[in-house]
Amino acid sequence: MNVIMGTPDIKVITGVRRSGKSKLLEMFKKYLINNLENINIIEINFTLLFTGRTYEIKVFPFSFKEFIEYYKIRDIQEAFDKYVLEGGMAGSYIYDDNKRKYNYINEVYNALIVRDIQQKYNIQNIGLMDSLTEFMMDNISNLTSYRNVSAKLNENNLNTNDKTIASYINYLCDAFAFYKIRRFDIQGKKYLSSIDKYYLVDQTFKYAKLGTKNINYGRVYENIVAIELLRRGYEIYVGTLHNKEVDFVAMKQNEKLYIQVSDNISDDSTLQREVEPLLQIRDAYPKIIIARTRHDNYQYEGIQIYDIAKWLAE
Repeated sequence: MNVIMGTPDIKVITGVRRSGKSKLLEMFKKYLINNLENINIIEINFTLLFTGRTYEIKVFPFSFKEFIEYYKIRDIQEAFDKYVLEGGMAGSYIYDDNKRKYNYINEVYNALIVRDIQQKYNIQNIGLMDSLTEFMMDNISNLTSYRNVSAKLNENNLNTNDKTIASYINYLCDAFAFYKIRRFDIQGKKYLSSIDKYYLVDQTFKYAKLGTKNINYGRVYENIVAIELLRRGYEIYVGTLHNKEVDFVAMKQNEKLYIQVSDNISDDSTLQREVEPLLQIRDAYPKIIIARTRHDNYQYEGIQIYDIAKWLAE
């Protein structure tokens, strides 16, 4: 907050419901009272639509690093196993078992969809919205188009079209439930349209709605890395190169990272599959694989390989 204090812009804090926006303001208010003299604070407990110059402060659910600090867990691998299942929705931490945690998260989801999105956009077909979010949760990290989603839902007799699906997905992204990640042609250095990926703001929303049986850990890890990159201030894209895919092209000012995410690369064929697209990239920007290695960082043919728990805790 110190870096934006004293600037004339209106500060707008954004983030999914119950991610800690109000708590952040309460902490900032206490900081001002304790550190500045003769300060006047006006507190209004309702939403205003501001116009003009604004500065956006993005708030996400707890990171893995914050999770460790909250629970004071020393074993980083044990902490990561716990974080994968419990996520970063800090309001759920007061409950003593995952069932109760997921019930709380499900209520947050219902408030987000029913009371926020439905009322704001006067959505009549809440069943379609609910089916859409469940479909998107089940297809995290898959390339997605409005037309394909519409076709899949119509197979279940939901009677929709790509225009409606486009609107509903945009509503979900505007509510910070999902983040849309566009594709980037690495060789042609251009952005691609029509087919994108969507990542969930916190993986536990999926558990709360769809359960925890048959968890695809590779997809969960990819979702966690996507949100962490956004939390660290990167713009992220899905990289394409010679019909190969790079999970993330992460950019920030003059920095660029090429990143692959995997559950397990102990099998040589899996490792080769992950490194092949990275080795085809000819520029000198860092190339990284983030996986559940449980080992110290090491290099493979110039590619830096990180254990996901250690990378998240940096």
